[in-house]
Amino acid sequence: MDLACLPHYTSGQTYFYPAFNASRSEDAVKFAHEFGGVLAMPIMLEAVMRVRASRGLRMSSFHGNFFVRSTDLLAMPAVPQDQGYVIEVQIEETITAPFVVFQTAVLHTTCYGERRIRVATSAVPTTTSLSEVFASADQVALATYFANKAVEKSLTHGLEDSRDALYNRMVEILTAYKSSMTAAGSGASAQLALCENMKMLPVLILGLVKNVRSFYLVIG
Repeated sequence: MDLACLPHYTSGQTYFYPAFNASRSEDAVKFAHEFGGVLAMPIMLEAVMRVRASRGLRMSSFHGNFFVRSTDLLAMPAVPQDQGYVIEVQIEETITAPFVVFQTAVLHTTCYGERRIRVATSAVPTTTSLSEVFASADQVALATYFANKAVEKSLTHGLEDSRDALYNRMVEILTAYKSSMTAAGSGASAQLALCENMKMLPVLILGLVKNVRSFYLVIG
């Protein structure tokens, strides 16, 4: 694990092979397949990324393998196509517009030496309905966000504190959903049933809590 921090400085990732044995055919085939995929993957190089949003929103925190140059500018030595990044957005004032806009621009060099810029713009509708907020939640994105936060916490407080933080966040979400979206919030003992798009979130969080490797994979 001495090289666990290397991906942070290269914008790469770490592959974990438990009890690896090169003479074992399944291990050799798995390694060859994944290594070949990395070599053949189109990767953006020497990239800088800036994310902007509508008035009233501010990029407050960034998670991933990169360097933060300024409040909204990220520098990445490489950008593999299978790597994701987490950006926290803070609401600084009341949003009255029917939608808000996010724009991400990435200036990069292709594998063929061409300097290009890629821009992605998305408009997200706003709402005052809590049910619509829950219905639009992305459980995979939430799990990825919580995993990144837990990894950061583990570097300063330890794995147990990180697991407790994951557990507490899940409890907070379930408590909020129960109190505001179900009859159980008024004192009834009805079984809690999450909306369809969030039903697997407890399982994803449980996987992070139970599996030590998850933390190492996210660090990588």
